[in-house]
Amino acid sequence: MLETCPRCATRLGVPLKSGRQVCPHCGWSTIVVIEPPPESVPQQLLKPPAAAGVGAVAKQFFRVAVRIFAYFFNSVKQWFLWKFQTTGPKTGEIFKGLSEKLHELEESIPTGNEPPEEPWLYPREAFQELGGIPEDSTSQVRTLDGKFLINYPQFRVLHDKDAYKMLGLDYSPERQQKGLTYLRRLSKGSKFTKS
Repeated sequence: MLETCPRCATRLGVPLKSGRQVCPHCGWSTIVVIEPPPESVPQQLLKPPAAAGVGAVAKQFFRVAVRIFAYFFNSVKQWFLWKFQTTGPKTGEIFKGLSEKLHELEESIPTGNEPPEEPWLYPREAFQELGGIPEDSTSQVRTLDGKFLINYPQFRVLHDKDAYKMLGLDYSPERQQKGLTYLRRLSKGSKFTKS
């Protein structure tokens, strides 16, 4: 406790009930600091302050750098895991696709027992193969069952698979759309008559 005021050097009186001393002349007063009991002080405040030297700064910098690199590499790892899980084909799909391709290849291998396929023809050539003469307006070809006769102008405008099948021909509309030959005989043994 002080006996005189530090500001005006007047003698201080008896402290108040709160413990504060007040100068009656200039109004100066002391601030009462009540210290808490030691068990209520947090442990962080009781620790001595860390050294602020170059070694301590380097240690903190190293810890921060390690955390940054760990975060970066974990982010890259997560990105790769996500990328391969969403876009990569599943194992079952790979084997299914391979088995389908293998099946197609096995079916496409010629066995040697099948007769060679007939060549594709244009309508004029097919009409001649059936025994008709395109230049002769009276020339007609007969269907396989012998019920119908068709001349070349009628033959040329046919676009139905069944109609060509009645004549013993195979028709491919896909080849016709591409401008390729699109008619061929169904079998070599078919007999056609000309009238």
